[in-house]
Amino acid sequence: MAPRAEITPELRDRLHRRFPRCPRWQPPAPEPAAAPWELIRSVLAQGRKDGLDDTQIAGGVYAALASHGLLTGGRA
Repeated sequence: MAPRAEITPELRDRLHRRFPRCPRWQPPAPEPAAAPWELIRSVLAQGRKDGLDDTQIAGGVYAALASHGLLTGGRA
């Protein structure tokens, strides 16, 4: 039995337009975003490695969360 060839994005798009309800031709699901605690953990590790104090690390965590769209409105 020959191995299956990869379906190109163009072909998948054409087949999805032709058969919109068929789950086989649905676009692939996006990769899940990293969990917030993973982002916080990486910022904490980098801050400790750089020798930052707690206030500086807290600012880094806040900036990282805000830049990834996990905080809105300016206050946590």
